[in-house]
Amino acid sequence: MHGAAGQGLAALFCGDRFHHLSARACAYLAAVQSDDGSWPCPTTMPSLAGQSHTGFAHGAAGILYFLATHALITGDTTHLPTIDRGLACFWTMPS
Repeated sequence: MHGAAGQGLAALFCGDRFHHLSARACAYLAAVQSDDGSWPCPTTMPSLAGQSHTGFAHGAAGILYFLATHALITGDTTHLPTIDRGLACFWTMPS
């Protein structure tokens, strides 16, 4: 909805020539993932900054959907460990 996962999905569905953009989004999301596997909202979203959510629009579900879709469409499994850590946050965070 507001970030790299949405941009990455758009790039994936626009065809092969844009897969490099989705790969860049994957690398960014892997880099900003917290140690607990969650993704805190950035400071550019003042009302949500620092909060971690499990939902699709501002949370782990949307990010995980993008990362898994990227792997499925491109065959690039580089970020499977990121997905594994992200799935763990569903058991450690309130919804």
